Amino acid sequence: VFNHKWENIDDDHFTFIRKKNEDRPTARVPISVVIDDDLRAIIEKRGTNPEESEFVFPILKRGIPIEKEVLLVKNAIFKVNKYLKRIAKNVGVTQKISSYFARHSYSNIMMEIAPIAQISRDLGHTSIQTTQNYLDQLPAAKRVENKKHLLRKPAEVVS
Repeated sequence: VFNHKWENIDDDHFTFIRKKNEDRPTARVPISVVIDDDLRAIIEKRGTNPEESEFVFPILKRGIPIEKEVLLVKNAIFKVNKYLKRIAKNVGVTQKISSYFARHSYSNIMMEIAPIAQISRDLGHTSIQTTQNYLDQLPAAKRVENKKHLLRKPAEVVS
């Protein structure tokens, strides 16, 4: 997320390659994300001015050494995870959540409503077998428990 550039955004979606896969040509699967109203609001509130920065979010700058880039991204992920934990606590979620947890939760929820090929594309996997292995990492009972927390109706959320 932190290395996304304005050039990869059009009116209703953005496309990117997971940083983890940039140097692996066979794993360079483009991921396309729809920009809905919630995501648009986040970009408008937290994003940079496209005329002043090539990056959507103000974490990275052009020309910084890779070591500094890694440190900045690591710090940003730490902050995001801290805020996710705070939000979880505020709404009564007791699991230890993180951006990694969110990725797994997304894929497990999608497993109930979408074909595995779509989930595979959404996660940026080059093979459906990779996606299947990924989905099998969480036990079924844990997936059900997670969904209960993630799919609460707004009236059930504690503020």
